[in-house]
Amino acid sequence: MASARELEEGCVYFAIGYIDEDMLYPSVRSYIYVGTGLLGGADEARTHFFQTVETYRDAGNFAPMSGAERDRLGPDAVLSCDADDLDLLCDASGLIDELIAYRDRASRADS
Repeated sequence: MASARELEEGCVYFAIGYIDEDMLYPSVRSYIYVGTGLLGGADEARTHFFQTVETYRDAGNFAPMSGAERDRLGPDAVLSCDADDLDLLCDASGLIDELIAYRDRASRADS
């Protein structure tokens, strides 16, 4: 999955989760990486921000927005995670790999 060194601002990344323990029902969300340190806190350098593709397309990049603009978008517009949690996200190649693994699990479950 993603690592801090590999992240590129403006690129699309995917959060893949499963709603069941057998990992047969995937949920995939798309995000744009918008950088680190966006809120100005002391520990912000380790916090990475990903904006939903919908709000990025409709409102632009979250990073240069004023506080009022960010408030207007609401808290669901951005996903934040520290460097230790970046493995929850992947690029397109990682998504393809995960979907292939899902396909294999699903076909075994159908057998």
